[in-house]
Amino acid sequence: MARQLRIVVPWVLRHKRRKKDGKLVAVRTQPSLNEWSRWHWRQRKAHVDRVYALVGDLVVEAGWQPPAMQKAIVTYTYWFPRNGRFDAENYGGKFLSDSLVMAGVIEDDDFAHLEPRVRMGGVDREAPRIEVLVEEVPS
Repeated sequence: MARQLRIVVPWVLRHKRRKKDGKLVAVRTQPSLNEWSRWHWRQRKAHVDRVYALVGDLVVEAGWQPPAMQKAIVTYTYWFPRNGRFDAENYGGKFLSDSLVMAGVIEDDDFAHLEPRVRMGGVDREAPRIEVLVEEVPS
């Protein structure tokens, strides 16, 4: 039987205080690529490191045991906090895929090892999240 891993990643990674008005704003775990591309390199690096640590902890909590999957289908299901138009290409799971590699769940995130799938689950104002399902493809 093929192995699988299911984790639920919270929508908000952390909150930070804006300098201009002191208001607390949410920093999303998986920002859109449009948003992320406008960040300073240091902000990008710090964010990616936080996501790696979060996903690593979730993988450990889920009881994942090595070895890494050689070939896997990874389905990212996004539950957004509001209605709106969301471009699927901007939410491809890049940071999450990299995190799964770092956590030893999948061998690599290239096309030879990973088949990514992105789905919109809907709107959940109370608990926006990203559900990640990793399914091993038997050799």
